[in-house]
Amino acid sequence: MPQAPTPGFPPPGLPGQYPPGFPPPRATTSKRSIGLVALILAAVLLSGVSMILGFTLGGQGGKLAEGAIPAPAEGEAPSEAFIKEKSEVLLDESAEGLLDGDEDTWLSAYDSSIHDQMKKQYTSLKALQVSNFDYQIIGDPNGRDSEWTVKVGLNYCFGAKKGGKCAPTGMIFDTQWRWQDQELLATQVSESSTKPDESSQFSIGARPWEVEELKAEAGDRAVVAATDNASDDYDVKETLEIAEAAAENADKYAVYGKVDKYVIFLGDDADIAKWYGLGSGLPQQAIGFALPLPQIDKEGKPVPGGSEVVLFAERLKQIEKDFGKEGKEEFEATVRHELGHVATLHHSPPHTPKDQNADWWLSEGIAELIDHDPKEKIDDYPREKQAKEFLKSSSWDGELIAPEGNDPYGSAKYGVAFYWTYYLYDEYGKDKFMDFFERVARKGDDPEEAAKESFDKSYEDILKECKKYVKKEVL
Repeated sequence: MPQAPTPGFPPPGLPGQYPPGFPPPRATTSKRSIGLVALILAAVLLSGVSMILGFTLGGQGGKLAEGAIPAPAEGEAPSEAFIKEKSEVLLDESAEGLLDGDEDTWLSAYDSSIHDQMKKQYTSLKALQVSNFDYQIIGDPNGRDSEWTVKVGLNYCFGAKKGGKCAPTGMIFDTQWRWQDQELLATQVSESSTKPDESSQFSIGARPWEVEELKAEAGDRAVVAATDNASDDYDVKETLEIAEAAAENADKYAVYGKVDKYVIFLGDDADIAKWYGLGSGLPQQAIGFALPLPQIDKEGKPVPGGSEVVLFAERLKQIEKDFGKEGKEEFEATVRHELGHVATLHHSPPHTPKDQNADWWLSEGIAELIDHDPKEKIDDYPREKQAKEFLKSSSWDGELIAPEGNDPYGSAKYGVAFYWTYYLYDEYGKDKFMDFFERVARKGDDPEEAAKESFDKSYEDILKECKKYVKKEVL
């Protein structure tokens, strides 16, 4: 059966990110392959920024807090320090209004010219059951007289209790402010930047809730949101049921720390092109991806944060129309695979893998394992036929290298990664395998050293065992 091409890998040199690459289609009984999952690497390094905490200034007309910088006299220009403090106080009050369900207070920091934009954000954030929304002012404002630019950091959580402990996701964006008639108001809120400043290497563009009015439902373990277009294809409540089941399954592998909530966004191609800075770079064969995102620490620096999953609703619905029950199973498999990445790589420390191929096959192998429960019969694994063709071909030289571009054996390589992972998980037990995974896939350690620590064997010997096993099972 011809295989659909494997989407290309992101640019090299992005440290500490996951998931590494795009899984190609799994085998199906239909005349053409069904795409399974696409995973996008996204770097989350922002450097060289600092955060300044402001004093409480009591809203537009409130009393000054002790130590706060006084407002300028009428007719005088505000100081940089005043703009910094005042803007933070106004944003904090706005955020409190959001969490309390008070739209007027949410809008109080913004000029009427952007109320429509901010009302849409309010609607989407409330639908997502926003529970934490914490602003920081980063660096010093730029401007003079009445017009100022303020860089803002934001950490947020969905689906938790208001103000409760959570592992937040963060972003950085610019705001424009105007001081007029003794009042400071934000006149522009930019989308979170793909490159916040010259010292940063990479960031992530606009989040879905920044640019879309979303419909959402939250369960015990997952939050599912969809654009208007996507909700025509997928009922949000029904999708939440699938996500809740996938989350319960993924939780069994979240041994490095609990995922507070699995967050899933559904959109069509036009929607998703506006998210995360993707633009025209949408992978054409993708039907979903899991994206690691930063949080902003107290120093204004990015550290590992949460993850968000995106599903291409239009493409997935077409698969269901073409393949019926089999297509619906692919949708459910996509969700399980993606949440598997979140569960195993959530908040992993930034790193550059010592061995890119080991990092790849472990990351993809465990996601495949989580989709295909290790308690199930291994004979039912859908990439078995493709793996068999690969192992019989002249292309198999004993080395499992991550697929690139239109690799004709891309799907087969994911299959081999699954078999290797299955063997280690079954032969040595969950604890030892997950220890090895943490060292190599989460921290980027040398697999040779990691194998000795986890299995008391050389990596070469471990690979020999894996190769022997996959040949026995597949050939």
